[in-house]
Amino acid sequence: MLETTIESLLERVGLAHTEYPTATTTVSSVNGENVYYYEGKFHLLPQTFEFPRTGPFGAWMLWWFGDKSRGYPPLKKIRTIDLPTSCMSKRYSDWAMMIQHLCELITESGEHIPSDMTEQDAIRLFNIAMDSLQLPPSKRQRRLSELSLTTILRLVREVKAKRQRLNKHSQ
Repeated sequence: MLETTIESLLERVGLAHTEYPTATTTVSSVNGENVYYYEGKFHLLPQTFEFPRTGPFGAWMLWWFGDKSRGYPPLKKIRTIDLPTSCMSKRYSDWAMMIQHLCELITESGEHIPSDMTEQDAIRLFNIAMDSLQLPPSKRQRRLSELSLTTILRLVREVKAKRQRLNKHSQ
């Protein structure tokens, strides 16, 4: 019953096809964000989406605000089914884990993360999180702004693993 209703609605708006279209169909939603139809499903990201090579600040801003020039919604709104390929799920998971870690650092510092984040709030809170970030010591001087998101996430995981090992041995 539900499937029939969905199919009839898709047919009514001109999106029902016996074969899946090879091109992406873009539909604007009420709130101005785009919805993309490809491979027989609706997605919040276009089929051409790729995670940008960026550092933690770029990822933080894309997470909260998206990229309006490219029609990307805030990445906090997407789910893995919105990604154009299933192999992007790992990268999305890494981004989500890094953002979650930054949010934990912010709340541990006594700050509140607003539900209606402004760019000013985002920048201020990001700086608080980065100042609280604990990374393993290095022989070389690190510039956090120049490290990739995946590198920082790897270093954060190393610190957590070391802390867990120390806690395990001290008990």
